[in-house]
Amino acid sequence: MRKYPRKPDDKEVLAKVVALRDSLEKVENDLDIRIDSNVIARMKQLPIEEVWMDKLKSLAIGVRYTKGYPYRKEVEELYARLTDEQRETPEALDIRAYLFPAQTVATQEQAADGDLFDLQGNVHRLSDFKGKAVLIDFWSRGCGPCLKALPEMKEISQKYKDRLEVVSISIDDKTNWEIASRHHAISWWNLNDLKGNHGLYAKYSAGSIPRYVFLSPEGEVVEMWSGYGKGSLLEKLGKLME
Repeated sequence: MRKYPRKPDDKEVLAKVVALRDSLEKVENDLDIRIDSNVIARMKQLPIEEVWMDKLKSLAIGVRYTKGYPYRKEVEELYARLTDEQRETPEALDIRAYLFPAQTVATQEQAADGDLFDLQGNVHRLSDFKGKAVLIDFWSRGCGPCLKALPEMKEISQKYKDRLEVVSISIDDKTNWEIASRHHAISWWNLNDLKGNHGLYAKYSAGSIPRYVFLSPEGEVVEMWSGYGKGSLLEKLGKLME
C-alpha cells in the first residue's frame, strides 16, 4: 500500500491499489471475527470486571457497525449477565446504545419527548411548549462551538420571544451541567434529562453537537442540523420563522 500515492493519477494503478486495499480489509475483517469468537468463549468463563466490560463494548461496536456480524446473539447473552446496577453504569449505557439503538425521529414526524429537569429539579416536557415554535439546542460544557453559540441563542430568544421557545438541553452529567450553567448566563430554558448521550439526544439522529432541532407549534420536527458558525443561527432562524 505504501508503494503508491494515496490517490494515483494513473487509473490502472489506482484500480490495483483499490483492489489491494479491499482484499486486505477482507482479510482483516475475517481475522477480527475469528478473534471475537475466541474472546466471547473466554468471556463466558470470566467474572465481570473492568477489562471484561471494555471487551463487551468492543464487541457491541462490532454488532452495531459490522455488516452481517455473526455473533449478535452471543454478545446480547453476555450483556444479559449484567446486574440491574451494572446496567446503569456509563459503560453499560454505551453498550446498550450499540446493541439496541434508540428509535429516532425524522422530519415531518411528531417530536420525541421525555422528562426534562431544570436546575431546581422541576420536571418539564417538550409538549409543554406546544402552540409556539421550538428551537432545541443539544450542548455540552466541553463543546467549544456550543458555548460560542450561546450569545446568538440569547439574541434569538429575545428576537422571537412571542413566537419561539428556545430550549437548551445539556447532555452533561449533573455536576458538569451545573458548573457550565454557573459560568454562562442562560436566560432561556436550560434543561437536562440526566441521561447523557442515551436520552432524548439519541432520538434526534444524534449528530455531532451542537445539535439543533426546530419544531413547529404543533410539535412536529421541521428540521435538524449540527454545527455552528458565527451568524449561522440567526440566518437559519430568519428563514425558519418566516
